[in-house]
Amino acid sequence: MVRGKSEKNDNRFILELPLVITRQQEKTLEARLDVARQVYNGCLGEALRRLRLMRQSVEFRSARRLSKGKERAKAFKAVDGNDFPRKNGAGSRPRWI
Repeated sequence: MVRGKSEKNDNRFILELPLVITRQQEKTLEARLDVARQVYNGCLGEALRRLRLMRQSVEFRSARRLSKGKERAKAFKAVDGNDFPRKNGAGSRPRWI
């Protein structure tokens, strides 16, 4: 099935073809896609948690107060290098497995 044209480029089209697979292939594909979804959501959740912790840190808040320039950039780089505490201890198994 061909969908409508893209607004940015009139020469682009999307063609969707049905996937013809066996029931076993479908189960395998669904399982792999589910694992990929869980890994993605786990990584996203961890990244958002670390972002929240970074924004709550005293170093980040003090860096934000500085006027724009080399000193502020240096302060942000120092904050970016901090290793904020992990939710799972070292060597523990991630929740999504």
